[in-house]
Amino acid sequence: MSVNRRGAIAAAAVAVVCSGVVACGNSVKGRTYKSDAAVFVITFQPDGKVVETMGLNSTNCTYMQDKQTITIFCGDLTTTLLLNPDGSLSGPPGMMAKLTRIK
Repeated sequence: MSVNRRGAIAAAAVAVVCSGVVACGNSVKGRTYKSDAAVFVITFQPDGKVVETMGLNSTNCTYMQDKQTITIFCGDLTTTLLLNPDGSLSGPPGMMAKLTRIK
């Protein structure tokens, strides 16, 4: 098999793996995001748990990700965030309107 053909096969394999958003690193798992003033920080843990911190107060919640949509469950409250192409998160207006990835 020629080198060019092997390269084409390898590129095709990578494209297949990367066709799923989460497979190419667009997962929030293990990442931390902050609001512009760093008043609000959210950390997504690998086990489906999330820690939301505002000032000195932290709340433990859970989350699910389906492609670019992240749903956070905190007691009776449900919040939906969108993973943007630049890696930031968009949420409801206010503190969670735009969260920038810091880790």
